[in-house]
Amino acid sequence: SKMQSLRPPHRVCPCFYLLILCVAARGLEATEAAAAASLEASGDVGFDADVGASISDKVGMEVRLTKSERKSLKKLDCSFCSNIVMEMHEEVSKHDMVSKGTGSEAQVWETANAICFALLQKYRLQLSPPALVKKPEEEIESLLGSSGDSAEGADPMHNMLVLKMGCQRWIEDYGGDLSGFIFKAVKNAIPPADASRQYCEEHLSLCGESGKTKRKEKAAAEKERRKVREESLRMVEAEEAARQAEDPLSSLPEDSRLGLQRMLEMARDDPLQYMDEDAQQRIGQGRSELKCDVCLIVLEDVERELASRPRSMQSETDILPMLEGVCEGDKDLSVPSYFGVEPPRLPALWADSVRPIQDKKTGRFSLGPFGKKAAKARRKWRQSLAAGDHKPPLPDQNEADTLLRLTCKDMLDPAAMGEALFREHHHCASKDYGSKCQAALRAA
Repeated sequence: SKMQSLRPPHRVCPCFYLLILCVAARGLEATEAAAAASLEASGDVGFDADVGASISDKVGMEVRLTKSERKSLKKLDCSFCSNIVMEMHEEVSKHDMVSKGTGSEAQVWETANAICFALLQKYRLQLSPPALVKKPEEEIESLLGSSGDSAEGADPMHNMLVLKMGCQRWIEDYGGDLSGFIFKAVKNAIPPADASRQYCEEHLSLCGESGKTKRKEKAAAEKERRKVREESLRMVEAEEAARQAEDPLSSLPEDSRLGLQRMLEMARDDPLQYMDEDAQQRIGQGRSELKCDVCLIVLEDVERELASRPRSMQSETDILPMLEGVCEGDKDLSVPSYFGVEPPRLPALWADSVRPIQDKKTGRFSLGPFGKKAAKARRKWRQSLAAGDHKPPLPDQNEADTLLRLTCKDMLDPAAMGEALFREHHHCASKDYGSKCQAALRAA
């Protein structure tokens, strides 16, 4: 069971891991109690150590790095890079992983995930001055290296954990394309030293004078980028402050702002709220008398748009969204949204062709065409919207537009109307019906 617990999480090469497992098993009995005691005494372990745990469990633990340890690991980026590249190159070459056909790249990738175990076996961490010291050959046969008076310091287990964490963090930060690089380097017979130079100096700029220069240039570019971004943010903040200064509502007290927000919501949701009684009475009467006429106009408008589409876009599911938004037009961009309340939408396009007219004798409402002067003003307003000159709807036409919008919403049943229009549209398009067939009228 102890041998099983020492098995690493990734299988790279049976020979490579068999060596580590055998060496670990030889040193397990002699070092277990000493390692557990050192972990308990250090107090830096991220969670309570189990005295009876195996070596592999302790190697999987993490420690809280001190400030000096973090600085030392940062200074060892070049050493980590060089040694990891050369160790991976040696391991991949030794087991001839690149010539095993399908799946060989995956084996190299798994080696990258487990390379820190090899680093723990062959190197010790020296914190002052920061360095990765290669162990002598006779010492490599012991998984923990030499005793407490070695170059690792008074706590070799702690230093092993720090080395493991430094290696893992380097892999996370810089090892994204390491396995692909090693695969190509071994396949192209590039020597380990040259591969290390190419990856660490030319690719990552972690080593050498050229790498130092590139790091300085990168840091300077990043500093300049932050400076430009901060300046841009200051300009945006200044523009926002100027806009708020020009906004008379921004200086109002909180209770007044809430009251205005509520009034805007009421005006949007109930447009009759702020109309006089006579206008409310006319709109109420028109909503009950114009349902049939508005239904026919709406279906004709949707049917015209449907006929202009290709046949593949004339299904019932294509008609449904057209009907759902038929009562209103686009957003009104002439008025900003105050306190998060959007203004009412513009009148629908079909409302540009008809007006509610009240008969003077009977008093009943019906739909008729615009007057010449009103039609001209309406066309001019629509053209200004298309040109990007957004203006609010004409005030003298507001009551009629409101009546048409509310009547449309009263009679609208998108599912039933869509089904009827779809059926009649395809009937009229068949050979059984003549050119005078009116799908919208039949659907209405």
